[in-house]
Amino acid sequence: AWDSATEGAPTAADVIGAFTVVNDFSARDLQWADERGGAFSGVVKAKSFATGMAATVVTADEILPIVDAVRGRVAVNGETWCEGTTGGGVFDLDAIVAHVARDERLVPGEVLSLGTLAGCCGLELDRFLQPGDTVTLELDGVGTLTNTVAA
Repeated sequence: AWDSATEGAPTAADVIGAFTVVNDFSARDLQWADERGGAFSGVVKAKSFATGMAATVVTADEILPIVDAVRGRVAVNGETWCEGTTGGGVFDLDAIVAHVARDERLVPGEVLSLGTLAGCCGLELDRFLQPGDTVTLELDGVGTLTNTVAA
């Protein structure tokens, strides 16, 4: 485990055991207001209601060498809303892990979600989920996650 007392920043290869597909079902239409004028500053209501995680995992040694080139897609009710890759992020995976571990203890079994594929957020697409919609996230070589939005 890494914590603020550990000397040196952890790398992704040091701490990541596996990859899976995660959907945090962020209410991006609420997130804008949360971040700009919320009493608590930052995201509060937009992140407070649902997270899905695929039942399959792929070992880190299979994904780390291609972590910046994994292709993925998002489909809603069978219609592809977007396709993208994990490349081009603002921060690389090592920097993300180091930031998460700063002043916080990481222990085996923790799940870190790395975010949305660039351009694949409903807010960016000006498209929003409705009750009854079926959402499928797919990452090549990692897996697929399908969830239905409840009322």
